Amino acid sequence: METVKTYKISWKKKIFSAAYGWNIIEPNKREHFIQLARRPILPPPPGNLRNQAFQEEFQELVKEIRKNWRNYTPASDSGSIRIFYLCFPKYWYLPWELLLDELVTNRQYDILEKISLVRVQSLNLREFGPTEFTDQLKILVLEGSPGNDSTGYIDPSIETKAIFKAYSDLPTSIRNKVAEPIVKGFNIQEFQGQLDSIQPHILWFNGHGRNSPEAGLLASDNTWVSAEAFAKSILAAKKSPLYIFLSACDTARADVTETSFAAPTFFKLIGRDRPLTMVAMQSPIWLATGRILAGEVIKRIVNEVPLEAAFGEIRANLKRASVAEKLHRVDWASPVIWVNRQLPKKLAWSHSLSNQARLQYLAFEQMLYNDRTTLNPLTFLPDQDNIWSEHVIKDGKPIRRLCTKIQYSREALIDLYQILHQLISKWGKTP
Repeated sequence: METVKTYKISWKKKIFSAAYGWNIIEPNKREHFIQLARRPILPPPPGNLRNQAFQEEFQELVKEIRKNWRNYTPASDSGSIRIFYLCFPKYWYLPWELLLDELVTNRQYDILEKISLVRVQSLNLREFGPTEFTDQLKILVLEGSPGNDSTGYIDPSIETKAIFKAYSDLPTSIRNKVAEPIVKGFNIQEFQGQLDSIQPHILWFNGHGRNSPEAGLLASDNTWVSAEAFAKSILAAKKSPLYIFLSACDTARADVTETSFAAPTFFKLIGRDRPLTMVAMQSPIWLATGRILAGEVIKRIVNEVPLEAAFGEIRANLKRASVAEKLHRVDWASPVIWVNRQLPKKLAWSHSLSNQARLQYLAFEQMLYNDRTTLNPLTFLPDQDNIWSEHVIKDGKPIRRLCTKIQYSREALIDLYQILHQLISKWGKTP
C-alpha cells in the first residue's frame, strides 16, 4: 500500500483567526458549497453559512490542507496519501468535502486523489479489531423499496448490478478471496437473522433514506425503519460488519429530533458500542452516482485497500464522472466517511493468520462479548502458566509489566500491548 500520512484537525478548544476570508473561494465554487449544504439541511445550520465562525473554520481547514501540499508535484510525491481526521462538533454536517474543489484546477485530479477527509466524533480512535481473515470477503446487499409517491421512485437493483459487476470483473486470483455477494430485501424482522447467518464483512444498503421526521431507511415493504431499530439489530448480532454503507439520501445528515450536533444518527447509535467505519450521504444523491460509487468502493476493498486510504481516489473518480456522465455537479462530495477506529495496518481475506492476527481476534472477541467489569486481559493469550505480571520501577514510578515466555514478533507484542492498554483499566492499573 502507498505511504499514508495522517493529520488530526479539531476546533474543540480554539477558533483560529480568519487569515483569508470567504472571498478567497471563487464565487462559482462558493455557490456549489452552499447548494450542497442547503439541499436541504434540516435543521438549518446556526446562523448564516457566511457567518464569521463558519468562515474561519472553513478557511483554516483549506489553509491546513494547502500547507501540507504547498510543494506538491505528482512526480515528487505520488506515493503519499494524506488522511485528514476532522473533528468538528459544531459544523460536522456542513459539506467540508467541497473544499477539496479548491485544490483542483483545469480538471487535474492528482491532488484530489491523494487526500481523504475522514470524519470522527473524537480524535481518540479505537483499535481497529481483526483485519486478517481466513474466510472469504462476504458482502450482504440490502435492497430497500423502489419508493412511493412521497419519496419518488428509484431502481435499487441498478446499484446492486454495479456491485456484481465489480465482483465479476476481478482477476481470478482476487475473486477467489471474495464470496459472491448476497442480495436480500430489507426487512427489519429478518435483518438480525441475516446478519447472524451470513456474518458479512460489508453491509451495503441501497434505497431511500431520510432525516426527517426522524432518521430512517425505507424497507422493502415500503415502511420506514428508524435508525434506532436498524442499529439495534446490528448491535444484537453475533458479529458486526467491518464496513457499513448507507447508499441512501440524507443518511449522514442531522436528525431533526437531535438536540446536539455530534455525528449522524446512524453513526452515533452503532458506533457507540462497536468499532465502525461507515459511508453515508450528506445530501440527496442521484442513483447514477450511487452506481458509480458502489463499483469504486467494492473494487478497492476486495483488493485489500483500507477504505480511509482509498476514499480520495474514489472521490476523484466520482468528480471525473460528474463531468463525463453529467451527474449532479456536487454529488461527488455527498458521500462521507465516518470512523471511530484507527487506520488498519493491513486487510487480508482468505489469509493464513499470523500470531498478530490471532491476538487481535482473541482480544476483539473479549471486548465484544465478555463482562468488561470482570475481564482479566491475561485470558487473551494461550498457556496462561507462561504469563505473569510484575511491578517494576521506571523513572522513579512503579508500573505493571506483562511478562511471557511465549515468543511473538515485536510487532505482535506491540499490537497486543495497545489492546491491553485499552482493556486493562477494567482490571487494574494501566501498564
